[in-house]
Amino acid sequence: MKDKLAGREILREVSRDLKKAYPKLDAEKFSAALLSGLNKRELKNRILHLTETVRRFLPDDYPESLKILYRFINGKTCKFIYIFLPTFVMCYGRKHYKLSMRALRDFTEYSTSEEGVRPYLEDDLTETLRQMMIWAQSENVHIRRLASEG
Repeated sequence: MKDKLAGREILREVSRDLKKAYPKLDAEKFSAALLSGLNKRELKNRILHLTETVRRFLPDDYPESLKILYRFINGKTCKFIYIFLPTFVMCYGRKHYKLSMRALRDFTEYSTSEEGVRPYLEDDLTETLRQMMIWAQSENVHIRRLASEG
């Protein structure tokens, strides 16, 4: 299962697509870092490793990195591997609440932001519940799903 959802070929595809979105990416080093120790990693750990590797190779500036990730996901359809996007927001975006809420909303169409929203509930329950109530009214089924899953 882990190889089907987050195996070498899928991770190479992520690397190729990230290079298109971020031409400064050293795709060779990124792929090497991404595939290092892959066989020993279970599925969830592969996603976390992908997220951490993306962070290491993108700009330190969170808003700039998000712009790159938006370019990366543009035109794609839902795929399990894209869960690294809300995981990135969960791990690195907590100091950028509004920007991160927007990203979680937008990225949930390509995977799920269910786990990604949980730290924001812990940080600011009232504001995040308010945001989730807005999402619950969305015409977009994926955004409504996010409101109910988080």
